[in-house]
Amino acid sequence: MAAKDEEVFFEQLRKVNIQSVGGVMEVPPIEDFKQKDNLFKLEGLGFTNISVFVPSLELLACCKIFSKRQKDMSDLRNTDLLVECNKEKL
Repeated sequence: MAAKDEEVFFEQLRKVNIQSVGGVMEVPPIEDFKQKDNLFKLEGLGFTNISVFVPSLELLACCKIFSKRQKDMSDLRNTDLLVECNKEKL
C-alpha cells in the first residue's frame, strides 16, 4: 500500500493496533534499505513470528535528514550521530 493518503495509512495502522508517534517520517529510497550493509538483524529477542532489523548509523542519519520532524533535526544537532557516521557511506 502506498502511504500517499495519510488518513488511509493511519487507519490501517490503527486496525493492527500500531500507534503513531509524531507523524510519518520520510525515508530514503527503498533501494537503500535493500543493501545488506544498511540493516542489521537483531538476534536473541525471543520473537518467533517476526524478524527485527535496525538501520546502520548512516541509514538512520539519512532518515533523520529526510524527515521534517523537529525531533529528528534536534537529534542531529544534539547527539554524536553524524560524528559517528562513516562520511563516505553517508
